[in-house]
Amino acid sequence: MKSFIYLLIGFLAAWTHLFAEDTSDQQAPAADKTGAQTTTSSQIPLVSSDATSAEADKNNFDIDFSQSQNPGNDNTLPRLWEQGNAGGIAAVVEDQIITIEELRKEVAPFVQQLQREARSPEDFNRRLENLSQQAMRYLVDEALVLNSFKDKQEKTKFKIPQSYIDSQIDQYIASKFNNDRKAFIASLKAQGKTQRQFEQEFEDQIAISYMRGQIQKSQAEISPEKIEQFYRDHPQLFRQEDAVDMYMITLKTEQDTETIKVLETTFKEGKVQTGEQFQKLARKHSRDEKRKDGGDWGWVSKEDLRGEIADRAFALKPGEHTGPIVVGKSTFFIFVKDKRKAGTKDLELVRSNIEDMLSNQLSQQAQERWLEGLRKKAYIKYYY
Repeated sequence: MKSFIYLLIGFLAAWTHLFAEDTSDQQAPAADKTGAQTTTSSQIPLVSSDATSAEADKNNFDIDFSQSQNPGNDNTLPRLWEQGNAGGIAAVVEDQIITIEELRKEVAPFVQQLQREARSPEDFNRRLENLSQQAMRYLVDEALVLNSFKDKQEKTKFKIPQSYIDSQIDQYIASKFNNDRKAFIASLKAQGKTQRQFEQEFEDQIAISYMRGQIQKSQAEISPEKIEQFYRDHPQLFRQEDAVDMYMITLKTEQDTETIKVLETTFKEGKVQTGEQFQKLARKHSRDEKRKDGGDWGWVSKEDLRGEIADRAFALKPGEHTGPIVVGKSTFFIFVKDKRKAGTKDLELVRSNIEDMLSNQLSQQAQERWLEGLRKKAYIKYYY
């Protein structure tokens, strides 16, 4: 089930290592217009990734992890990938069978990432085993929730309108296949599914989402007192560093010699007095990905910037700009819109974030209690 991908984002995030690109193809720092603390994976301009990429390549074990093939030696791999297991039973939930092949399909999209990030074949196997166990728990819970929906249908005669299901499928085809039904049917054939099988799976997912949504709706609103208490108890979550809200123009020092001279003269003659004037130049000349936004990089902390750029940017007052700053093969011009001091963010700036955080926490706790109740009542037998 594709929704498992989103469930495991947090699980995989801790293993993700982001490598910076070359200066000529820069990535922007995360911009936050609301005053939230800015965090980025690299500095500006970004450093070369040659060394780190080479290190990562060392961990990229040469193994084929196709869904129906054993990726190596049966004696060292998790049981999920042992030869001959593809057609076996992973678990039984009431009258529903979960096959090894279904479990493999849940895990398969993440295997290459685990492969890249593992330090050794043994470490990879441990990670794959942990991921497989989480996938199994997910599939069992999905079966339990679907059974709960069917029980509700029998007791209350509740039914999801067919018109709603059809409209959701139409939206799916529009978003995934640009309304091309031939491409949609071809995709189903490639997966070995009939249209009816797809529609049933889609309807099941709608039912599962509905049941989970009912648990979320049952949670009471978070009171202002709880929000304020959380704010007082967790000040470390709301600290902010010294930061500047800035525009930047990025140029290639050797290729843009004439442009750099023109801009330097323009700035010296005082022709750029406002952020709007600076943005106009950025849209015309800048080479980074923020060009279309007028060079708007939002709030950036010192840690997000290379030392020489940070020193120049943080020396400015709001409304001031730098001259050319040459770093490696690139030249930068910066305009500071605003500055802020390090400290704790005002409660009103983070109130809605705290409310969402607490609401999600309560919802997750309620869902886990609900699922635990379903697990205790149900017949579940594991074979994997």
